[in-house]
Amino acid sequence: MTGNWQPLPGSQPYNGEVGVVQHGEECRIESVCDVEQARAVQQAVRDVHPYEEAVIHFLPLYEP
Repeated sequence: MTGNWQPLPGSQPYNGEVGVVQHGEECRIESVCDVEQARAVQQAVRDVHPYEEAVIHFLPLYEP
């Protein structure tokens, strides 16, 4: 997957230059965890993610 981003003034980009639109490969990781583990999973991703703000979504799964 290819992504686009533009580091804004005041940022310290891991990749690219402030004010310049960048293009690069991105990856998407999906996983399943119990609600009790969600906070720890979120922190683990933030600890290893190179960007200033990682995009993390938690979606509840329906189990009939």
